[in-house]
Amino acid sequence: MIRPMFHRMSRPMQLRWSVGPALRTAALLCVLLLPTAASAQEGAAQEGKVLDTVEEVLACHYQAHGGDAWKQLQSLQLEGSYSAFSTPSTFKLYRQRPDHYRFETTLLDVFTSEGFDGTDVWLLFPLLGPSWPIPAPPAEAVRIQGQLEFDGPLVDSAAKGHTVQLAEVTDFEGTPSYQLEVQTAHGTEETWYLAVETCLEVGRDFPTADFGRGMRGRAFYSDFRPVAGVLLPHRIEEEYGIRYRITEIQKIVANPQLDPQIFAYRPLPEMESLAWLEGSWQVQMESRPAERAPWSSATIPTTVASEFHGTLLRHRMDRFDGTFEHGEERTLTYDRFRESYVLTVFDQLTNHSQRLVGKLEDGVLTLSDQETDSAAIFGGFPTYTRLVFRDLSPEGFVIERHQSSDEGETWALLGRETFTRSGK
Repeated sequence: MIRPMFHRMSRPMQLRWSVGPALRTAALLCVLLLPTAASAQEGAAQEGKVLDTVEEVLACHYQAHGGDAWKQLQSLQLEGSYSAFSTPSTFKLYRQRPDHYRFETTLLDVFTSEGFDGTDVWLLFPLLGPSWPIPAPPAEAVRIQGQLEFDGPLVDSAAKGHTVQLAEVTDFEGTPSYQLEVQTAHGTEETWYLAVETCLEVGRDFPTADFGRGMRGRAFYSDFRPVAGVLLPHRIEEEYGIRYRITEIQKIVANPQLDPQIFAYRPLPEMESLAWLEGSWQVQMESRPAERAPWSSATIPTTVASEFHGTLLRHRMDRFDGTFEHGEERTLTYDRFRESYVLTVFDQLTNHSQRLVGKLEDGVLTLSDQETDSAAIFGGFPTYTRLVFRDLSPEGFVIERHQSSDEGETWALLGRETFTRSGK
């Protein structure tokens, strides 16, 4: 592995710090606070002897960080300096139990962020191409997944589904260390190195990614300081391939009140205002063949399904217009490039594919096919359609269908659909 020259100069100083007075205090806490199962090892540990089992090492690691003080931490907000591509920038990191996560910084003058909201691992990384949040590509998802656990994989590892084995005591960059092999519940493999003197982590080998390409990386931990009774590293260096990243934490807020929305995957904020359309509905369908003709009416059930992380809504509508039975497949989304909502309609009776575009303004969504070259053609002339979504609310709404045969000079109201939430 090619290592940047600065590591060769700076790491020995960091390693001396890692076994300095503050961490010797942590080691003493480890010995004093070990659970009963490890009490027989206390005298040996005080004499500088290594622990024999993975259970003892994990218990020592837990206590070295602060023991049950971990349980008092429910959320964290971290700020500081983040260096990548040899360029430092500021960063913010938010964590909330059990594994909600958001990291944001600027890389090469471009804002980037990533996170996990409990369901979706997402990434906003314009340097990869898309300038909007996307589901994290596989290799990036593996990298982010390795950051998610609030207190790391070595705390309550069995309960989390991880397998941890004590391989040996080894020399890690000049520090005698316990080498722990971790098979995570996600199917990845990591190696952790805990200083024998302190039981605190000094290194980690793990899967990472570089512009969507998977690879192995190595992390170095140092500058441990207490935060709400828990010792946390304030400097983390990572090497992967010929690149490196440095995180220097300058401020940590324990148990801040965090808005859950900061973790949310938001691929299309414009569709969030219509997310409530998903679900089951009863629809009163009214139609007439001409403006002065009598209305025909029928009530049918329908279900609106959300797809592609809420960016597309789909449903099937079957209606009777007084003469014919119509089956329609509809989709609704938002075109970020043209900044307009798009409704597609496929009519089974005519085999007509229609595309309507428009805006949501003042609580009214208006869509038309006048500018999409997809109007139905009767007698050689286009018949344009305009749909108006009114009275929008999670309990119900109305869609009015207007048509024009004179290039949009006049419009006739020929259809109305009244949606009521099923069970209401």
